[in-house]
Amino acid sequence: MVNQPQTNKTVKTDSTFLGSSKQNNKQKEEMHMRKFLKKRWLGIMPALLVLLVVALVLPGVCLAGSEEITITGVIHEVDRSILEGATVTLLQDEEQKDQATSDSDGSYSLTAPMSGDYEVIASESDFQPETQLLTVEGESIALDFCGQSGLVPNAPDVFCVMSVVGIWQFPENQELPCYRVNVFKVMEVVGAWQFPK
Repeated sequence: MVNQPQTNKTVKTDSTFLGSSKQNNKQKEEMHMRKFLKKRWLGIMPALLVLLVVALVLPGVCLAGSEEITITGVIHEVDRSILEGATVTLLQDEEQKDQATSDSDGSYSLTAPMSGDYEVIASESDFQPETQLLTVEGESIALDFCGQSGLVPNAPDVFCVMSVVGIWQFPENQELPCYRVNVFKVMEVVGAWQFPK
């Protein structure tokens, strides 16, 4: 009988030891899991912050970029005459975005789909085409074709040549600075007069 209680005591000690061992393992697993999750959370947090900033900022950028911008102007011949019926084309990266025809007072209106760099080409069958580069930044913009960018006839007469030479010689007499031309534009007109197309 003396031996039995000792055996029972030993068994109790072993079961207590096994129970506390399981509890310790469970606590260790929970601690490892917490450390693992903490590391994962710290690793994911910068990415979540970036996503949050993008989610807040991107809609405003998209809305600003998707705003249509109006481009208006007047088409002139190089001698300052109004040019009706000219085709005005808006290009971005060689892709046509809009096209218009100048009316009786030479005016036209185009719509750019968003801010950016564009080419605006004015052309008419009896004239040499003119191209202007344009950066659009979210506001309506005016772009006239006159003076340096005025359209040169394929076969100008002598009066057109004399008019352009006068504009070049007396720039101070021009109502608007945009009507002025340089010597290269004069040479272009003289060349078209000498060698009509």
